Amino acid sequence: MHYGIKSLNSFGKFNSEEVLACWFLLDYVSMTQKRKLPTISFPRSIKSHSSMMIDASTRKSLEINQNMSGSLKGSLIGSINMTLTAVGARRLDKDLSSPLTNINKINARLDMIEYFKDEEKLRKETREILKSSADVDRAKARISLSRGGPRDLKSIYLGINSAQRLGGIIKNNSNAKKPPQSMKELLISLKKCDVLCSTLKKALSENLPILLRDGGFIKSGYSEKLDNIRSYRDKSRTHILNLEALERKKTKIHSLKIKYKLSAKNKNKTKTILVRSQKIITNFLSNLSAIKPANDESNAGIILATKGTTAVSSEFPLSVPM
Repeated sequence: MHYGIKSLNSFGKFNSEEVLACWFLLDYVSMTQKRKLPTISFPRSIKSHSSMMIDASTRKSLEINQNMSGSLKGSLIGSINMTLTAVGARRLDKDLSSPLTNINKINARLDMIEYFKDEEKLRKETREILKSSADVDRAKARISLSRGGPRDLKSIYLGINSAQRLGGIIKNNSNAKKPPQSMKELLISLKKCDVLCSTLKKALSENLPILLRDGGFIKSGYSEKLDNIRSYRDKSRTHILNLEALERKKTKIHSLKIKYKLSAKNKNKTKTILVRSQKIITNFLSNLSAIKPANDESNAGIILATKGTTAVSSEFPLSVPM
């Protein structure tokens, strides 16, 4: 099975209809998502008495999500929706579509509403923070399907950061009354995101490209290994000059020069006859020749030229894409 278990009993008690429904849902997802299955949470049984069941005809008559003509304008949600984020709008639509019937859950939701209703300053600050938030759910979905990009990582960071700022305001609001229990639980769960938020803040650069293949979305200084690779790509001439000076010092040949030759990959391979030269390949030269931009389809030859020798040299390919 999808979860790597033999029975759904690990997640609780399910009747035969629920097991069959779970199997059909997983089969549908596996058929429609050919590349990679998204992250699917563990199944849980939603009892009919936990929320009010509304049939399609009654839902249409009540105009909860849309009016009789199918438009959002004039419906219940269209009239009361004052949310500032896409996540909040979807949550409001879900809550209106499935009204609670459990008295404890209803009271917990009303306590949360009362908490913000009585604190006007806190309510205004909360709305200002939400304006800078992002659609974390959509970003997570794209990343889990291997369709995400650097800007989706930024969206996750902005969402977590906004929640942390909101949590800080609630904790430091000494004039406000004690937050409800459900709010306390949210603040505790928010601490689990501290490491992820800190990592994204340190790693992501300011100007992010749309696609991963465009590169440049990791800050300089975050990874020493990545910085070294970028240095070979962007400052190859400087590295060659430094190596040239080092080899002159080692060999005590002041006329020693390093020649770096590029030729198109799709052309026929040719050999270059060099008079008074010798080809020497070091680990440094091999590493330097193995680095190239993703759109560079060239071959390279690195020749260490000295006096008094004759050699035949051919190009060797750049093998590691950046």
